[in-house]
Amino acid sequence: MNKNWKAICKIADTHVMWALAMLDVNSTIGRKFVRRFPEYFTKKKQAGPYPLSLMRAAGLEKGCRDGSDSGDDHIVSYDAVPEGIPVQTFDKFGRNVAGLNGPKLPSEISPDAKQGEIVTWAGKQFVVLENNNSCEELSIAPAELVAVDR
Repeated sequence: MNKNWKAICKIADTHVMWALAMLDVNSTIGRKFVRRFPEYFTKKKQAGPYPLSLMRAAGLEKGCRDGSDSGDDHIVSYDAVPEGIPVQTFDKFGRNVAGLNGPKLPSEISPDAKQGEIVTWAGKQFVVLENNNSCEELSIAPAELVAVDR
């Protein structure tokens, strides 16, 4: 059983949303929740929308294990973006500071865009997942796959 991210992200009570989002559906209590609240679960795997706050929490946890207190701001660097959510990383100024060799940031996206900010590129909306100033990289994901809830 998989989580129905679209339904979970619509829950207005943040604590309930987090509880379902963090729930282990294979545990005894998880299976009870699946039976009692089937609208929040699905047999099909879904890519999102996935709560940004959960990615930040996972990044912070991974960062702390590595001795960093900024993992929540660097969710792409700490591999905290769920599989299935496509991420595009840009070199903000074209200086290849961190060896990215990726495309230069499009002019329609500000190099100062903040995490969670909605930006438009090529007529489509994206969420800024990470703006890493030290590496001069900015990463985005399609807005329909990320629930900005922080």
